Amino acid sequence: MENKQAMWNWPEVMLRRIPANYLLVSYLLFILVFLIYYSFSLRVFWFQWHIYHILQSLATSLLIAYLLAGLVYLSEKTRRTFKYIDWLYGSHKEDYFAKIESRVTGGLYYHLLFYLSLLVPFIVMSWGQWPYYERQEDIWARGLDIYGYFLYFLILALLAEVLWLMANIVWSVNEMGCSSSAFSAAVGVYGIDMKLRPVRNFFLIFIVYYFIAIALVIGTYISPSGQISIEPIYFGVLLAMGVVLFVAGLEAVQRIINCRVENELDILNKKRNEQHQALVNIVSSGSAEKAKDIENASKILDIIHKERESLLQVSRRAYDIATLSLFISSFLIPLLTLLEKLGLIHK
Repeated sequence: MENKQAMWNWPEVMLRRIPANYLLVSYLLFILVFLIYYSFSLRVFWFQWHIYHILQSLATSLLIAYLLAGLVYLSEKTRRTFKYIDWLYGSHKEDYFAKIESRVTGGLYYHLLFYLSLLVPFIVMSWGQWPYYERQEDIWARGLDIYGYFLYFLILALLAEVLWLMANIVWSVNEMGCSSSAFSAAVGVYGIDMKLRPVRNFFLIFIVYYFIAIALVIGTYISPSGQISIEPIYFGVLLAMGVVLFVAGLEAVQRIINCRVENELDILNKKRNEQHQALVNIVSSGSAEKAKDIENASKILDIIHKERESLLQVSRRAYDIATLSLFISSFLIPLLTLLEKLGLIHK
């Protein structure tokens, strides 16, 4: 049955038709892209095979394989995570996995519009620029320019698929927020933070993967004029989009926790009000056992107060120190690469 599940994007469809593990296919694609670069280096004078072009070719080839394998991995990770979420809710009436799947695989026009919104700006910025053909007017130089643009469009297409997947996941998790009462009775409020850890970890895996990808994109780009160009700024916008989705994802997780805590706090507040009213009635009455009744009511109020404090501790930010440390350390890689490309820092 697993083999008959719907594929979520065109890389999955493509790799499904190849009878080999997607990691092996990605590795072979890396070698193929690099060998094509090498063949051009033998025929295009301005692309001689010195260390700079070797590193650029290696990084670009690695980026293609990295994005392809990562996208398939993230799709599989999403399926596993949200099937777990459906189990966690104790019922398949909501079926959040099916909702995510329909959003990722459906909405063809929105999907196409999202693609164009990423590809068209790059096409406009790069239009009419033939860096190697302008220096060496032959078919090999023209071919190298076309090959380079094809790879960048492929990279942007893969990034668009990653962002599309992540945006729909964030949307779906956010939608789950105040449905926290739908959790099975076996999932207590004190355990919900731990139970949602797979979702939080998914967002961490995404952002580290995405930051490395953006760093490679920025690092491998060469301005056709050899000067500072606007394209790295565009890649900086893609970097910001990843940050926004990551923060929105963690906020969606926090919303689920907060809603569950708020439900429990409402119950405790109701009990506290009842006990407070009972205490007022005892004080105003002339009962002979008033002192003992006051002591019992006070103890109950004290227990309720401690329970509220414990619940408020559960309702903490979804991103703790470890999460923030991982986010900042991985964010510095593409940020420094971007600043270096813009000439704001020097090697």
